Amino acid sequence: HSTPNIDQNESEHLLKANHQKAEIEDQSELLSSDNLGMKIAFENLADASEYAQNSRNLYEIAARRFEELFAGVPVACFTSDEFGTIFEWNRCAEQLWGVTAYDILHKKLQPIICTPESEAMVAELLTRVFKGEVSEQLEIQTKNQSGELLWAFVYVFPLRSHDGLITGAVWAFVDNTERKRQADQVRESEARFRTCIE
Repeated sequence: HSTPNIDQNESEHLLKANHQKAEIEDQSELLSSDNLGMKIAFENLADASEYAQNSRNLYEIAARRFEELFAGVPVACFTSDEFGTIFEWNRCAEQLWGVTAYDILHKKLQPIICTPESEAMVAELLTRVFKGEVSEQLEIQTKNQSGELLWAFVYVFPLRSHDGLITGAVWAFVDNTERKRQADQVRESEARFRTCIE
């Protein structure tokens, strides 16, 4: 009389085992699917990371190239923000004003290059360039580190990001001091000559 109970118990164990096997297979399939998703996600993440690294590398190369080109421009140039803080200062600027890039970066341009006569003009140029204007050629009085008065033609134009936003100002100064001195000497000679003959 015990055989039916044994058969029933075995049947129940078999059903339970089959059920557990099916659950394990389902979980295994789900895990496999999750692993595939995770693998794809990690691959995408790796691709994005590589792209970001390549973008950073390209940006760094472009930035270095800009610095090299800017440093070699054959006129005195520097860049500033809207408050007049200097961010780039090329070799010709070092020669014109007698101040190294190391000593002037992140400092205000007004105390360095402005005379009392030119402060208002520089302030106006800063305002105009950050409205998107490009200045016409203007003659400006400036000074070097030793306090010697200089004259230069100044050009200012906006520096824009790739999406068109104005991020800074580029200043270019063409030294006109010697020519102005010569012109002043000629005028003085002519004035003395007229005085002599009158």
